Amino acid sequence: MHGRAAAANGNPITVGGSFTGTATTLLTSTVPAPTPTDDIYAAFRAVNNNAASGTGLSGDGAGFGVVGRSAAASGVGVRGYATNGFGGQFESPWADLVLGGDIARGAPTGDTDRPHTYGEVVAEVDHVGFTSTLWYCTATGLPGSWRRLAGVGTAGALTLLPTPKRVYDSRVGELPALGVKTPIPVNAERVVDCTLAGSGVPTAAVGLLLNVTAVALRATSGYMSVRAAGTPLPNPETSNVNFTAGAVVANSVATACAAGAVIVRVGGRPGTNLGSDVVVDVMGYYL
Repeated sequence: MHGRAAAANGNPITVGGSFTGTATTLLTSTVPAPTPTDDIYAAFRAVNNNAASGTGLSGDGAGFGVVGRSAAASGVGVRGYATNGFGGQFESPWADLVLGGDIARGAPTGDTDRPHTYGEVVAEVDHVGFTSTLWYCTATGLPGSWRRLAGVGTAGALTLLPTPKRVYDSRVGELPALGVKTPIPVNAERVVDCTLAGSGVPTAAVGLLLNVTAVALRATSGYMSVRAAGTPLPNPETSNVNFTAGAVVANSVATACAAGAVIVRVGGRPGTNLGSDVVVDVMGYYL
């Protein structure tokens, strides 16, 4: 049987021909569908008997091609499954999948009305700040155990550079020939742009994996701290590298950044510390 199945203004559905109408034809059923078991009392069921290929049900619209809704607490709006293949496939030249919509949604870690089940994915949506955060449930419970996968407060995926890249060296005559070529005085700081020197770090980076070296040939003792550019000095101060007189000390540092830039600060006791040179190498970035 070929042709379109249609009904006008609530009339019985017929196959083939044309129709006009402004009302929606509603399908209801109390007769169990044959298989599978979760199709019981299906209002509509489409079957394609081609064993190799074909489409059981297709939707096409200028707005939504297919819409599913469930009012039950344990219901599922739309379900896709396959006995040998993919349960669902989404593709678009713009965005393959969007999680969250018109409903503002807080973090699932604060839910107290009913339990969550392992395997759930939740998009925390903020319509005021136009941001979202992605969560995954690892264990059933109230509210369950959750892992934050992505969002404005996360570092994102780590991209390791093919080879480490030196982006700053305060010593005179040392490459790269960028920035101020003097030691950082004690209790002073310097901005280092880690997107320069062909590092490959994008300005959209939210974090950096660095190796910071203190070349303290003139100092007595002190420390270096690294933080994102444009952020205030923490109180009390923190330390990433501790050095003694005449030492060359390196340490790995993972830090937030601002458009790929960080602040390197040298701390110590004034009058006994002439500051230290600093070398900054980039290992990777978070995006």
